[in-house]
Amino acid sequence: MSIVDRLFKVTKETAEQIADEIKQDQGQRRDAFKEQLGEVATLVERLTAEEADFGRFEQQLHEALMQLGLRGSESYLAEKRQVPERKMNDASGQVYKYVEEKKCELRSIFGEGSYTSSLYQRGESGDKRRQLVALDSQVGLLPAGGLSPNLALELVNLITRMPYDQAKEVMEYFRPYVPSKRSICGIIDLIGPHAEGVLDELECEAGEVAEIQMDARGAPKIREEEYAKRCKPHKKRPRGEKRPKGKRRRYRVGEKKARPRLTKGQKSKNKKRVTVGVISSLNKQADGSWEGPFGKYIARFGDAEQVFKRLRQALDRMDPGVKQVVFYSDGDPQYARLARKYFPTATIVVDFYHVSEYLWKAGETLYKEGSKELIGFVEQLKEMVCNDEVEEVLSILWSKHETIPKRGPGTKGRRKRMLQTINYISKRVWQMPYKELREQQLEIGSGMIESAVRQVVALRLEGPGMKWGEGRDQLILHLLCVRLSGAWDILVEAIRQWAHQPHHRRRITPVGVNEGKKQQQTATSSTPQGQIEAEAA
Repeated sequence: MSIVDRLFKVTKETAEQIADEIKQDQGQRRDAFKEQLGEVATLVERLTAEEADFGRFEQQLHEALMQLGLRGSESYLAEKRQVPERKMNDASGQVYKYVEEKKCELRSIFGEGSYTSSLYQRGESGDKRRQLVALDSQVGLLPAGGLSPNLALELVNLITRMPYDQAKEVMEYFRPYVPSKRSICGIIDLIGPHAEGVLDELECEAGEVAEIQMDARGAPKIREEEYAKRCKPHKKRPRGEKRPKGKRRRYRVGEKKARPRLTKGQKSKNKKRVTVGVISSLNKQADGSWEGPFGKYIARFGDAEQVFKRLRQALDRMDPGVKQVVFYSDGDPQYARLARKYFPTATIVVDFYHVSEYLWKAGETLYKEGSKELIGFVEQLKEMVCNDEVEEVLSILWSKHETIPKRGPGTKGRRKRMLQTINYISKRVWQMPYKELREQQLEIGSGMIESAVRQVVALRLEGPGMKWGEGRDQLILHLLCVRLSGAWDILVEAIRQWAHQPHHRRRITPVGVNEGKKQQQTATSSTPQGQIEAEAA
């Protein structure tokens, strides 16, 4: 006979007993809160009488107020506690049966505490992976170790700005309890998927002009063989044995030959492309200027077409009021092809400052760096490009190319750089409607996307020693884009609503690689086929 069957033979007696326990718990929690409240008042009077300096007064009062908040939270949870029912359904409709009243840990912005709640379970007794804590969904705690959504969201917001270690260190200055580094990974796995949903539903403000900007940058990724090596369990060295001395050869994982040292210009990081897209709207004012932009950010590893699809969906939501669509990029042929596919009516523009860089490169093949002749030559070409005289610019560059000698020191490189500029501009003449855009007082550069790429990739994903694995890197990108799009309050509300839905309890730390393999082996060996194979072995 199972625990559930035994319990519900005496349902009425059990319910009355639990009701008495709830009243007793509520009274104790209420008294603890009132006692702490009195201690705060006593502390203020004592420190005032001692004429303590404000720094010490503020510090001790802050600690006392944190304890007061914790006792208040525990009292609040005790008041919300109810007599359990026989059964309870989770958000997916699965039925859980009542087991017992359980004391649970509380992790809030005020510190670590405890509360008691009804525990429901489905499946075999003792299977913690299928347990449901009733009070979590009733008051809106995250189903991961009694975690406060405010604490989790504060930490995740910091994670979008700085590495895990630094975020944890900053939180420790302001909060009595901060989750461990492994727990932070679990919190990101819990909240990150909701950020993607917020981005999909986020609507940009409608405007007369929709500006879409696209760029990419590489983020360091860990190699599969290196990740497999890091996941191996560490071998313990026998006590007293010293580390091996001597020069070790530079081996790659799985190779027998020594790894060659990197030379100048080579980089050890294995980077994967991150495509970042921004869609924003502009509204024209009475004086002819434009108000905006109000932007939405999207970033993904790998396939750039997924970013274009999401930008197309965002444009469709604001399409009725949009009169003109302008697409900016650095001139990447793939972006131009996808822009024609997903935004057929858009004006495709190559960033003017990328064109300027090539013009400076061409000018430096003719004149000395920093000279007045170089500055005058490049400024003349830039002015011609802005006035739709691109063909004349190409003619000038071709004539200058012919003046560079074919022989002599450095002439080969000069001719090569000049040809690179000519090829870059000649293939993108149709993407340079700068005169028309300037007459409309619209941008001719992609400054917003350059800033976005810097904030999303350079400042957060390319830190010293950083290497990103599969899965969590994309969640960080979603969270970053939510914050940059100004939709963090929407994410907070979405998490709070989700926390009010009944979900089975999960551990706050993610399952490790080796731990997951052990669980898989245990599950396999428990099946009849697994038992037969184990016996045969």
